Amino acid sequence: MMIKQLIIKNFRNLKNADLKFGKNTLLVGSNNVGKSTVLEALDLLLGPDRLNSLDAVNEHDFYGSRYLDKDDQPIPIEIETRLYGLNDRQKRLFKDHLEYWDTQDNKFVEMQEGLDEERFHLDCLRVAFKAYYDREEDEFKTETYFLNPELPNSESTNKFIALTRNDKREIGYLFLRVLRTGSRALSLERGSLLNIILDLKEIKTSSWETILSKLKGAGNELDKDTGFRDVLSKIEDKVKKYTPLRSGEDKSSQFEITNLTRKNLRSSLNIFVGTEPSNELVPFRSLGTGTINVLLLALMSFIADLKRENEKNVIFSMEEPEIALPPYTQRRVIDELFEMSDQALVTSHSPYVTERFINNNILVLKNDGEKISGHNVDFGPFKEKIFRRDFRTRFAEGLLSKGIIAVEGVSDELTLYATSQKLPEFCSNYIHLDIIGMVVIDNEGGGNINNIGQFFKSLNIKTYAFYDKGQQVSKDAFDSIKEHDHKSLEKLLVEEIPENVLKEFFDDCKKYPDYPQGTTLKNNTKDDVCAILEQRKREGYSAKLLSFCKKEADLPQTIVDFLKNINNDLTQSKTK
Repeated sequence: MMIKQLIIKNFRNLKNADLKFGKNTLLVGSNNVGKSTVLEALDLLLGPDRLNSLDAVNEHDFYGSRYLDKDDQPIPIEIETRLYGLNDRQKRLFKDHLEYWDTQDNKFVEMQEGLDEERFHLDCLRVAFKAYYDREEDEFKTETYFLNPELPNSESTNKFIALTRNDKREIGYLFLRVLRTGSRALSLERGSLLNIILDLKEIKTSSWETILSKLKGAGNELDKDTGFRDVLSKIEDKVKKYTPLRSGEDKSSQFEITNLTRKNLRSSLNIFVGTEPSNELVPFRSLGTGTINVLLLALMSFIADLKRENEKNVIFSMEEPEIALPPYTQRRVIDELFEMSDQALVTSHSPYVTERFINNNILVLKNDGEKISGHNVDFGPFKEKIFRRDFRTRFAEGLLSKGIIAVEGVSDELTLYATSQKLPEFCSNYIHLDIIGMVVIDNEGGGNINNIGQFFKSLNIKTYAFYDKGQQVSKDAFDSIKEHDHKSLEKLLVEEIPENVLKEFFDDCKKYPDYPQGTTLKNNTKDDVCAILEQRKREGYSAKLLSFCKKEADLPQTIVDFLKNINNDLTQSKTK
């Protein structure tokens, strides 16, 4: 069983969302687009322990923090998911709630007679969550329930059958967040990974009373410190003037370890772990973030094994598994995640994680303020050897960006970045490409530059092109294109950068004989600099030339105007 569709209304920064998932899906997009919120929404709906806390939702969980409309009526949070691919055991458990799934168009369909059994399978489970403000109780109420069937003649505000904690455990959704899940993974708190393991193995401890009795009175050791009991006794004497305390020879006050309740013990008990090279046992919370991540993976694997033993479902969702892990461990974590789960949903900013989803489903999220949309990545325009070879350096960086600039070669890429680096020194309202989330992608060895534009534009990522005069670039492949007036980038640089800057660069080159070595010089500054730049295309010489620019007028005007137009385009669209 896996999550195929998720519909969200009025939750956090998601006013409306309708997303479809594959067996394993990677969610990518810019910061604050809503990637983690999607997983949080699933946790509200499917997490077995999420709704146990008193503050399962609060004011700020509602879109725009608005939970009442202009007529003082509740604006609810609504979350619905559609699950598909139930095994025989799950179909028996949820037989009263099954609906039809269109296997051809990959969507839920309403019950009706005469459906083609080859195409439409009675294999869809719809469950929903609602949160709303109850004015009479002055609190936020939450409900989770099956959307089929309705209860007849029900007077309840919820006319559907409730989705119980056991039902959620059967669905098997686990949301792993390093900063939160990792900090209590090996505690015995409700909902911790260790507690999930103990529940799955049906281990019930009878030791709480024994531990509590041993702890009771342990604080008396403080009385042995000189003066400690004397201070407490004097405090007792002062308090007795206002309220009666315990009488007789027994003490009226003493310190105890925790509140001596099961709940306190669950949150206080810690597993200590020893790791190389020190081998010293320390609380697991004190381990490095990377080690905690690996620890999470081990616990996840344990949970997956236990669920499989009991023929139970496992849907793992994980937030940025790359945190504090080297690339080889990132890859291993994702491979293990695929192996141990019925479905994996992941968010990431890592090219090494993203690469592992090439043969699965990569969903690029975009949020326009009204609706969040998901665009599936299709590498169709490219030969497999190209996108696999260049995935981390070209495709992954673009997928994780707000927009891309397609150029013809590495020299163009280095020049645009170098100009963007210099511009803020002279223009205070210009924002560097890295800060606005733009990536320059060179097309060297990749065939038609139009393929780059079409690929990223289809994912609703902003696309720009910058290229030499005479190149065949399609306007339809990009949001904006710029053909400069020169046959090469090197010609553009020497024509638009002042001659005194070129001469300073050239004189610097002459200090190091290896710079112009093998280059035929013509004793003409422009021609000689152009020759050096053309021979050293891949070595960053164009960026070195730009480092000699001391004011904005020294920079190539065509590139400056192009970069400023992108700045204006993105900053204006952001404020709309």
